[in-house]
Amino acid sequence: MVFKRGLFFILIVAIGLFTGCDPRSIFDDDDDPEEVPENPFITISVSGQLTIPEDCFIDPLELDVISITDKQEVASDGTFTVEVLSTEKSQVLLFNTSDGETIFMGVYNPDDGTVMADATSTALALTLFTDYLYMSEQADRNEYFVKIMENPKFNTLLESLGNSWANDPYHVLNYDYNVQTYQLVVELIKETFETLGTNDCKYEIGDPPTIEDASGTNIKFVNNRYIYYASGVYPDGSSTLSKTVTVERKESITSFDFGWPPVYMTDPEETLFDLGNGSFRIELKNGMQYANIFDIDNPDGRATLYNTGQGIWYVLEILVSLPGIPDMATLPNYLTLTPDHMVGLGNCVMNRNTRDYLLLMMDVIAHNDEEIAYWIFQEFQTNAAHHYINSAAAIMKNVGLVFKLLGFVNEQGPFFFDVIFAPEVTYFVTQENGVITSISENNSPVAMFSADPPAGIIGTNITFDASASNDDTTPLSDLKFRWDFTGDQNWTSWSASPTIEYSYAEAGSYSVVLEVQDADGQVGFISHVINIGGGSGSANHIKLFMDVYPWDNDAMLQVFAELGFTEGIGADKYEIITSAEMAAVELLPGEDLVIISNDQPQSFYDMYAASQVKFSDFVYNGGALFWEACDGGWNDGYIETAGIIMPGNIELVLNYDYYNYVANPHLPLVAGLPETMDHNYASHEYFGNFPDGTIVYCTGSNGNPTLIEFNLGLGWILVSGQPLEHQYVYVYGNDDMQELLPRIVSYFTGKEFIGKRHQMQVQKSTVSSHK
Repeated sequence: MVFKRGLFFILIVAIGLFTGCDPRSIFDDDDDPEEVPENPFITISVSGQLTIPEDCFIDPLELDVISITDKQEVASDGTFTVEVLSTEKSQVLLFNTSDGETIFMGVYNPDDGTVMADATSTALALTLFTDYLYMSEQADRNEYFVKIMENPKFNTLLESLGNSWANDPYHVLNYDYNVQTYQLVVELIKETFETLGTNDCKYEIGDPPTIEDASGTNIKFVNNRYIYYASGVYPDGSSTLSKTVTVERKESITSFDFGWPPVYMTDPEETLFDLGNGSFRIELKNGMQYANIFDIDNPDGRATLYNTGQGIWYVLEILVSLPGIPDMATLPNYLTLTPDHMVGLGNCVMNRNTRDYLLLMMDVIAHNDEEIAYWIFQEFQTNAAHHYINSAAAIMKNVGLVFKLLGFVNEQGPFFFDVIFAPEVTYFVTQENGVITSISENNSPVAMFSADPPAGIIGTNITFDASASNDDTTPLSDLKFRWDFTGDQNWTSWSASPTIEYSYAEAGSYSVVLEVQDADGQVGFISHVINIGGGSGSANHIKLFMDVYPWDNDAMLQVFAELGFTEGIGADKYEIITSAEMAAVELLPGEDLVIISNDQPQSFYDMYAASQVKFSDFVYNGGALFWEACDGGWNDGYIETAGIIMPGNIELVLNYDYYNYVANPHLPLVAGLPETMDHNYASHEYFGNFPDGTIVYCTGSNGNPTLIEFNLGLGWILVSGQPLEHQYVYVYGNDDMQELLPRIVSYFTGKEFIGKRHQMQVQKSTVSSHK
């Protein structure tokens, strides 16, 4: 007997409750008198030997080798035999301890049937954990592996893994212990894609599916997108849904071209539907409405469900090349989403945040590892499948998080990019005698809004103005608007007014979402970040990273003393940490203010580059980071030369400027300062490509920001392109910038600062901050 979990789920659970057995064990009942069906998943037996580094004290007997179809013990000499799927693409094997920690990874090569299982295979396997490789063929992956190993960073990755195996092998792939390892993996992935293809190749969003005439009373949906759509068909003038149609997605590719990101060439997918004669409103939905995900008759729900299932499938296909796709309509029988998952995934769509969507998808996969195994393999699933899925999702999430922390946020491959950005459309179709006689379309409104002021503190009244929104058929006066000011899907009522005021009672970073509805019910949306309060008062201890004094002065230590800090460990103390200690030092979110000093030698910036994800991760988990990005000073070090990717992937532009201007005088950090300030120099850099919602405190003569603050995860980063230590000691001009440095440290630590310009007379200087 073949049990269909979707049909008998309630009965099975009831049996389990009354008998005390696991309901899933019913699927594996060896006493079933009926004929056992043939397993449609073809497997083959492969053998190999795990080579453990000499200085690693792991015993092979502690490990199991796991494929998605089998789990076997490793012999004392490292030899093993395991069943794997018979596919045409490479597969990753996991070598796990009994508590689920992955220590090594192997790679099965279908070209010659061999398994590599050693340090090299572990490093290579790590570079497969990226969504950029989905749809790639085995020839593409072979080419990719060759370029990976040619990169000098591959040897650095092997060294990093080797150190972990020698010192703490049980946490070798644990993100919290070895974030630098994952940094190297991501850098290798990106650099290899760039080497093999065209740099800065951007994926373009095209049109939604179109409708064409077909034979008889059929119509044809032509889908150029990589995602499913669901079409809601309504008789003209009726609000009653008569039919939901699945609009198939592009599945096969004609070519895979490396680049950043890669480019996938495909042919459009066509779906026939018998529309009949008459007039109809046809709404094409791309889904991602997680409140409706399990309502398969709802167009939004069906598209959401199918695209979620396809996303799960792609994550696993990268690692094991699964044959065939399960019936998407059965996924509700297996998948469970917590309320947090549903709200979080919905917010990722609203915020156009592909990378966070992928990270949360990894949580969903890990949470549903056993259920997904049953969805894919049905009664043929084994414990190996869900162990494999859980471990793989964790590693994929680690790699994805580093992509986010390095700021590779909007450079996505087609499927997940389409999930977030692909447009919707409504068609109005009339068909007579099987011929389309008229067709018109209505696109979603283009939602736009501004905020004045763009940032504030608790109680600041902010005016949100959506007057720039527009629609192709409905005038502004007939559009409707509603707002979610806190990103928690608590909406205002629909209103005809495009403007509204709002103030916040708590400090934080808020995602503000606007929805705009036209006369036909089509909805467009947009979100922007509003920062309230920033990182004010978020630290009580300071860790100052520097190798030498910037501009040969101890201005920062003078500021610490002025604010009541003394050298040592604990609250109201500071530490000076050199670049040689960066990789090992512990950073404590909620306690530490980390300061990256201005004007350091090149060796300092080179060392920071090797550990840069560690600092961004500290902020992501609630830390406060003050990045003094004024380089090219007396110590002749340059950030760009070191290959540093600034937090948030902001762009640093070298531009020596004598004047800076206060951009937002109502904000406490700069309140009371002269609106025009000068120095020799006022700033060395300005910033571009900064995150949405960035607070701009100062600008240069060209209007570009020179002092900014933005949110990353749970923490805050303030970046300055100004020679603050030089300005503190070498006073220049009538409206000097001497107060900025102590104000910034005071701002993060909550220490009271009395303006220095009001305390004492200072000696003017003409000494330049540029060497």
